[in-house]
Amino acid sequence: AKTCVGYRNKAQFPVAPGKKGPEAGFFRKGTHDLIPMERCLIQPEAADKARDIVIAWARQYGVSAYDEKTHTGLLRHIFVRHAAATGELMVCPVVNGEALPREKELVAALRKGLPELRSVALNVNTRKGNAVLGEKTRILWGTDAIEDILCGLRFRISPKSFYQVNRDQAERLYGKALAAA
Repeated sequence: AKTCVGYRNKAQFPVAPGKKGPEAGFFRKGTHDLIPMERCLIQPEAADKARDIVIAWARQYGVSAYDEKTHTGLLRHIFVRHAAATGELMVCPVVNGEALPREKELVAALRKGLPELRSVALNVNTRKGNAVLGEKTRILWGTDAIEDILCGLRFRISPKSFYQVNRDQAERLYGKALAAA
């Protein structure tokens, strides 16, 4: 069914060192062993495309991948938000440091490859552990949030905002709750 494909509006790709440089994907069940992947069907294609652009940029400019075991390396996660109703996209690399080298080149590559892009944010997470986002976020380009419409209401979504990951099902659920009230 169509609703089973591309419904998830938030993607969190861990990054780890690989044979060809940084790789991004998902962790093997019950581990923190990274499994690189090409396409995740529960996310919009734009999320996978954003991941590919960031990884290609990191490899091109020698940006190191974060190593959880040694707490070294720079690029930890690629965090992507997509607004289903508006189509807007936010890409947020998460780094083990205060900045990225070649930030302008990253923004240019993302803008060229993702016409729906509205925001590029950089999140700083220098803590040990497996929390994805850190406390500080800096906008590299565009807006500080993307906008989506849920139940006729407009929502601004930043990297740290809570927002249901399946917008269509959230609308159905809220509709049923309203009908029962």
